[in-house]
Amino acid sequence: MSATATILATIGSDPEVRELRPGLEMWKARLKVPRKVRRNGEESTTEDWWSGVCFGRLVEELRGAKEGDVWVFSGPCHPEQWEGRDGDTRTTLNVKIAHATKVSEAARSKAAPAAQDYPDEDIPF
Repeated sequence: MSATATILATIGSDPEVRELRPGLEMWKARLKVPRKVRRNGEESTTEDWWSGVCFGRLVEELRGAKEGDVWVFSGPCHPEQWEGRDGDTRTTLNVKIAHATKVSEAARSKAAPAAQDYPDEDIPF
């Protein structure tokens, strides 16, 4: 039995592109997926972290993706359990990306300097 996931995710770190062999590249990134949680009658938002990977033609489509971009990814998924350095069992959620659609880009420009950075006489009004 296999599972398929469709997730709306923010790329959590700049993706890695690696050549596995001539003509075959792999794209890999950490994906941040928000999730609403209700505890004691109060609703809050938490984040699940996924590991996304794809190969072949999708690598070209995702090559320009950067940290902070928002995408919809879908494909087969599976959890992977492992033991952390502290001895606790952890779970990584993995998705082998079969389809990807860009939703929005992260802001790439530098913020304007704060108003206090300008002397009053330099403000034209």
